[in-house]
Amino acid sequence: MSSFLSVLLAICLALPGLSMAVMPWLTPAGEVFAVTVPPAAVHDPRIRRLRAGYAAAMVALTVAVALIGVLDPTNVALYVTLCMVLPVVGFAGMLVCRARVQAIKVREGWRATGEKTTSAVLPAAAPGPLPLAWNLLYLPIISATAALTVALYPSMPAQIPMHTGLDGVVNGWAEKSWGAAALPVLMQLFMAAVMIACHAGVLVSKRGGAGACPVAGALAYGRFAQVQTASLLGMGLALTASMTLMVLSEAQIVGMGEAGALVGVLTLVSTGVALALSAWTGQSGARLLGTSAGRDEVLSTDDDGLWKGGVFYVSRDDPSVMVPKRFGVGWTLNWGNWRSWAVTGAFVALTALFVWLTMVLVG
Repeated sequence: MSSFLSVLLAICLALPGLSMAVMPWLTPAGEVFAVTVPPAAVHDPRIRRLRAGYAAAMVALTVAVALIGVLDPTNVALYVTLCMVLPVVGFAGMLVCRARVQAIKVREGWRATGEKTTSAVLPAAAPGPLPLAWNLLYLPIISATAALTVALYPSMPAQIPMHTGLDGVVNGWAEKSWGAAALPVLMQLFMAAVMIACHAGVLVSKRGGAGACPVAGALAYGRFAQVQTASLLGMGLALTASMTLMVLSEAQIVGMGEAGALVGVLTLVSTGVALALSAWTGQSGARLLGTSAGRDEVLSTDDDGLWKGGVFYVSRDDPSVMVPKRFGVGWTLNWGNWRSWAVTGAFVALTALFVWLTMVLVG
């Protein structure tokens, strides 16, 4: 169990760093480190060196962090610190590379010469995000978990295991009650609500542009949105279903450490599949466009000024709540739109409600 835990934690530490290492190659050709450039600029030796240097640094740091984590896998403080190192350093490295790309852009005099095309007439069978109705699949999983909880409740011990350390040993219990037994169902409801909200956000998000080939770009974006929503749904259903293992651990049919390890493995597999699919499509379907489609030689609409730090989009004139990321795969909020703040407030309130209900149920 100790060796398995070490490997599991090392993979958890490595995945974020490796995903950041490949990020410069997943963005559209006209965006380099969150800076708008002519698509042909990706072949500039200076840009290529920046990409390669960033990737090499992130891979080296990821290996170092993973090795340190393996040395003492039960040290919670160390593990939490290491989890924060890769995102922080990766973001800082992106900012350094972004500043250098901006300097190159100024020296070369790259300027916007046209408007980015964002609409196209597509056939009815064109790919697009999955309909929200697919999320009804959460209902039978949650219902089955609730039924299993009711069936196993009489056999649950007087002290229900609630928490384990990183070593898999139980270190927290709760008095037997329907509230404590129903905690996995509450976790399922919270997880499903978050996933459904993310899915809904994709459906109303701003679509990516396509430069000189709007149809090819729209088709690629449609496939990207389809893959991302399918990945989101699959991950949500898998993790929601895994909560049934926690019910089995409450009834001591399986150990809580083993159940937690299985949930961890399932989480890693789901995350790995999602990352692989993202690498296949690229951001907004960039890697589905091929070598020439949509890669015109002119600089389209330059909106660098709307991206603070390359990751925070702020535009009061844009009615969109969610927009495709400039560095990363997926979408981000438009912080210039009050609706984004309302969405954030609703998420914070939902999380606070979940935490409060957890404390009430567990006692």
